[in-house]
Amino acid sequence: MTRAVGGEPQQVSEVLEALTAPVPCVEDCGRVAEPFVFRVGEQEFRIPRAVCGPCGAVLEARRRHEEEERERAAAEVRIRRRLEMIPPRFADAELDHPQVERWVEGLLQGSTEGIYLMGERRTGKTTTVWAAWRAIAEAGWSGSLEAWRVPTLLDEMRGDAEAALEIVRRCQAAGLLFLDDLGAERPTEWGQERLYVIIDERYARVRPVLVTGNLTLDQLAGHVGDRSASRLIEMCGIVRFAGSRGQPTIRSIHTGSGQPQLPGRNAP
Repeated sequence: MTRAVGGEPQQVSEVLEALTAPVPCVEDCGRVAEPFVFRVGEQEFRIPRAVCGPCGAVLEARRRHEEEERERAAAEVRIRRRLEMIPPRFADAELDHPQVERWVEGLLQGSTEGIYLMGERRTGKTTTVWAAWRAIAEAGWSGSLEAWRVPTLLDEMRGDAEAALEIVRRCQAAGLLFLDDLGAERPTEWGQERLYVIIDERYARVRPVLVTGNLTLDQLAGHVGDRSASRLIEMCGIVRFAGSRGQPTIRSIHTGSGQPQLPGRNAP
């Protein structure tokens, strides 16, 4: 079989050999760029290369360095954006609560357990949560973060249907979902259903939640519904805050393991 090259017939093998012959390195180092040769069975294949081995190693090291720099810059942008999400009032919050610190450490190491900080107003729950958020952000956690006050979340979902669906999807898919002030919203059947759609998907996908609220375990089901309450209790370690802001008394009530039951109710 022949082909015409420049008007002169040549064997295909000769053409291929000419195309894959060593050529001067394009880096002008004075060396020759040898083709890459490999075999498949009895067949030998040769792939032309434009750079010699030493120059190729230098270029690969440069490529890796540039990729690392891009990743570092992207991580810095991600950290900055996450820190900018912290409300100014809590911008200087420091995480100094042992149980929440342990939860953050577990999350950074791959744990999927959530946490529910429960207590009356002005006991330091929200301050502690934003301090945890800061610790997670500054550690460079690679998962996505989504944060909402529950009343605002439900208000936003009452508008355009397409926008509401996008909010639901973001809350379902986030690596970590922060829901602040659970219980501050007016309880309605519609609101319970919207929360359940989010919580149940995260439960099924084993994605953690970070929740604050003033609802006790006895009140939780009556406010958010049996199904959401049972999911939250199973997903989360539950920590009770009591006392004045800045000096909360923290008592662990439930670690989120096993098959917990709602007070006076059977979990589905």
